[in-house]
Amino acid sequence: MDLEYVSDDYAVTGQITSEDLADLKALGFKAVFCHRPDHEGEDQPEFAQIAKAAEALGMTARYLPVHMPHGATDDDHTAYRAALGATEGPVLGYCKGGGRAKALWKAAQG
Repeated sequence: MDLEYVSDDYAVTGQITSEDLADLKALGFKAVFCHRPDHEGEDQPEFAQIAKAAEALGMTARYLPVHMPHGATDDDHTAYRAALGATEGPVLGYCKGGGRAKALWKAAQG
């Protein structure tokens, strides 16, 4: 898992698994945001599995999917900003490769 810190309280990465969450918690993350729709790829775990494992560790998990190839909509940006404002960080955003998570964060800064 390659983490890219885009701020002190936000990092992005590609797809994670429930097994990654203990390591993420040890790194100080308090929440994970999933920007990848379920069933986008055959090998991807469903968000419910990630959320259950995160919650068992005392972490927050939010499902904020961005559908490809269209990219983030105005509603996606609004939901992301609301979730970010209501979530204690540090937060890890993930999707297939990290690009959608990074784009949402960048858009929220402007």
